[in-house]
Amino acid sequence: MTRALPRRQSLTADCAREIWPNRWVLDSDPFHQATGWRGQATLEDTLARTLAWFQREKLV
Repeated sequence: MTRALPRRQSLTADCAREIWPNRWVLDSDPFHQATGWRGQATLEDTLARTLAWFQREKLV
């Protein structure tokens, strides 16, 4: 029987290195200067909304 969905991979050491915070840091000033737009969401609010979504989806 053929699987309908791809198999989920485990988190490996190589994958973990790709998600470390130092790989996701950027300077948003050039974007702000070019567009005049700056995000308003705080990290705390965004994390709370993300956790609520995971809970609604029964993923945690």
